[in-house]
Amino acid sequence: NIALYKEFGAISTDPNDAFFRDLLHYHMVRGENFLNDNELREVQTHQSHYHVYNTLQGSSLTVEVGSSSTTINGESVIIGSNHLAYGGVFHVIDTVLFPPST
Repeated sequence: NIALYKEFGAISTDPNDAFFRDLLHYHMVRGENFLNDNELREVQTHQSHYHVYNTLQGSSLTVEVGSSSTTINGESVIIGSNHLAYGGVFHVIDTVLFPPST
């Protein structure tokens, strides 16, 4: 990931490395969580919708679906959504998320 490389340079991608594991697990939640088109239409006429998800790392993420963008923790913008992959759905964000403990 380019954003991760810009932040840290070369880091260990060893799954046994606690920092890498926590960072990766902070980007993951259980289930298939799609960004819903109906919800986006509702937001255009009402206030933002907030969703809180528990990550595999153990902390939580707050997703705000707003009229102009969808953000995670008020900082990372979802720039691509609802991509199906083996084992779930992924969304592309514009920054690296860091667990609260780092």
